[in-house]
Amino acid sequence: MILAGPVLPVLLTALLVVGAFLFSTNDLPRVWSILLLISALFSMVGNLWPQNQPITSTSSSEVYNDGAQLRALWYYRGVPNAYIQAVSAYQAEDYPAAAAGLLPYLEVKSLQPDTIRMTIAALLKSNDYERARQVQDTYGPLHRSSSDDLVNEGLIRTHFQDFDAALGCYGYALYLDPNNEAALNNRGYARLLTKQYREAVQDFRRALALKPTFAFAHNNLGLALLMLGETDEGLGHVRYSLRLDDANSYAYRNLGIYHLQQGELAEAQQQFDRAWALDPDTDLLAGYREQLRRRLDETGPHV
Repeated sequence: MILAGPVLPVLLTALLVVGAFLFSTNDLPRVWSILLLISALFSMVGNLWPQNQPITSTSSSEVYNDGAQLRALWYYRGVPNAYIQAVSAYQAEDYPAAAAGLLPYLEVKSLQPDTIRMTIAALLKSNDYERARQVQDTYGPLHRSSSDDLVNEGLIRTHFQDFDAALGCYGYALYLDPNNEAALNNRGYARLLTKQYREAVQDFRRALALKPTFAFAHNNLGLALLMLGETDEGLGHVRYSLRLDDANSYAYRNLGIYHLQQGELAEAQQQFDRAWALDPDTDLLAGYREQLRRRLDETGPHV
């Protein structure tokens, strides 16, 4: 079935070529049919050549081209169905199910390093940083890390406030791929957490130069600028990030931080509540909500 998509147009245009040469006395239809066949052949080769990057479909879901799917079928031949289901769950962005299904296969050497990579990524997406760290520490050293692998390890180290290790991961990730905007954004965030605001701003600006619609980088740049007292530009970036992604809990958290710093407690509470409703695991949110609660205790109302 996978082959039908890329091969069928070639078969149809081949029949068209045959028909043109059998039934047409004019050279023009023959030439056009040959050109269509050549185009179909190029399209087939493009579809059957495995691409590592997914394609965004018309339904906004990400799918892999036919070549990548055929490669996966060959790679996973003889693999237990439970493992294939876990990989399918990962591709469908059902990360808790993917992590649960992949964990039992970490010791299967023939499936490494893909299993290690997917398991760590699925655990991070599920906010299970403790198990992600366990998998990283146990299995990460068993294979050569890619730039994206190092970004994920940096996320783990940042979460556990091992900032020196995190910055080392991001630095090496950028050595391997200087255009890794996720590494730049995440390194900037680690610097932001350690109050290196000016260095963080540089990282976020570099990330946005590579990907101008990077909502998280706009949001993080906004917070760093707010911390430097650049209020207008900072708020502009945070609000623009919400235009790009209105379900970004970090943007609402950052607006709450701004209002809290300004002593606008009601507005801060509103923004923190929005962030909490979207994702209660948003980094630093619980701490800022506690700060707000203490401030409100001094004035009367409770959160």
